[in-house]
Amino acid sequence: MDVLFGQERADSLRTKLSPLSPGERETTIVEELTQALKGLGAQYVLPFCFKNGGGKRTSHHLIFATKDPLGYGIMKEIMAKYSSEEHQGVPSFEYCPASAIHRFCLS
Repeated sequence: MDVLFGQERADSLRTKLSPLSPGERETTIVEELTQALKGLGAQYVLPFCFKNGGGKRTSHHLIFATKDPLGYGIMKEIMAKYSSEEHQGVPSFEYCPASAIHRFCLS
């Protein structure tokens, strides 16, 4: 974690995480990673979450980072297309096999 976030940010993150619930820890880590990538020069960072088959737990995250607005736009379209759910027309930027099955069965 020290190499990825830098010593100060990693130490601060460890302190922040200890009182948090698992879901809050996950959100906090993704946000800190986003900020760390921006600190390294990425102007656009786009996280995409993958859930397990039951949809209850996170399997992993795919984090896209770029300096190019064109690349960001292309990846945003792709990630939106593969999002399992939309809320009022806004993609979730999350893939959940259980939700995807339900969505595709309704189509």
